[in-house]
Amino acid sequence: MSISKLEFRRYSDPDFSLLDQEWRKIKTRLIVGIILLNIFLFLSGFALLIPYIMAMRSYEYIKMLQERERVDKLIELAKIRVGDYNARFAIFALVDMKVKDAAFILNDLQEEAVYIFTNFSKKLQKALDVLAAKLDYNSAEEMLRLLEKPTQRYGIVPSIPITSVYYLDDEPIKAKCMISDLLLDFNDDNVVACPSCGNLAKRELLIEWLEENGSCKICERKISMRECPIVKVRE
Repeated sequence: MSISKLEFRRYSDPDFSLLDQEWRKIKTRLIVGIILLNIFLFLSGFALLIPYIMAMRSYEYIKMLQERERVDKLIELAKIRVGDYNARFAIFALVDMKVKDAAFILNDLQEEAVYIFTNFSKKLQKALDVLAAKLDYNSAEEMLRLLEKPTQRYGIVPSIPITSVYYLDDEPIKAKCMISDLLLDFNDDNVVACPSCGNLAKRELLIEWLEENGSCKICERKISMRECPIVKVRE
């Protein structure tokens, strides 16, 4: 199902955060529950303080990982189990960061949740729609279909959040420039990556390629040089 124009504009807005929206909903629900239980059942509302504190700590932890661009850790947490606060916040953080792997994690989680947590399954579908809009697809179905294309042939960084510099923990083995098909030297070459498929290239060669073609050589998505992050190996 295609995303409506209104939803597309809202979800693709850089200021729209699925993580922050989910935290606001959880916080409001728990605070209202605490107040109502205290009013009608005296002190019993304090029982909800524990889940509130747990949710708040999870949100703050995931927010910290998001700000530090710890995509690897967020992906690990997102796969824990359906319904866990860390897992829920982690997958929404990945959506906000436009990490493509989130599409497949969400799809897998939705297949699991649909039989157990109907309401959460709807949240996962919305997250897929938000990610599709942020990545400029017309629908979640189109996104999942096109992202399944075997585009990662050169090394390569599987998921790249939108950032000016992307740091790798280790240098990819035999990583090649997608333009020249020659091995990359991370010490001497200015290495950049396609923000859509993650394939690598020497910066000067990609500049020439985009001036002539306007799209990535591998995934064929329209990109500009300013969108392509510099890729460095952590020292």
